[in-house]
Amino acid sequence: MNDEGKSTLNSLSRCVPPPDYYIPPPPPVYNPVSKKDRKEIEANAILTYGKQMQEDMAIEEMSELIKVLIKNRRLSDKKALGNVLEEMADVQIMLEQLRLIFGSTKKIEWYKLNRLKKRLEEKK
Repeated sequence: MNDEGKSTLNSLSRCVPPPDYYIPPPPPVYNPVSKKDRKEIEANAILTYGKQMQEDMAIEEMSELIKVLIKNRRLSDKKALGNVLEEMADVQIMLEQLRLIFGSTKKIEWYKLNRLKKRLEEKK
């Protein structure tokens, strides 16, 4: 490699951010999705990728939420909060797909909420 090539390579390496450099994600697109469209999108994801793949994706997204929650405890800054909210949204989307795969959790949620309400009342 000639000296000109080395010079170009060195100038390029200065343009690459260090590994811990934060590059913000692109601005989100805020197009509201109707309940009907949401269900259709979630059902299509299951049909396209398969039940097992979406179950695996749900596990992965929950794992990512756990990691950012722990990181948020240490950092407590806007970036960490943004990451928590993003991972919460990912988990929520995957939970909706799990409901399509396994069935509704409404009755179980009602039971558990009533049980929590009773426990909270007993604490007072």
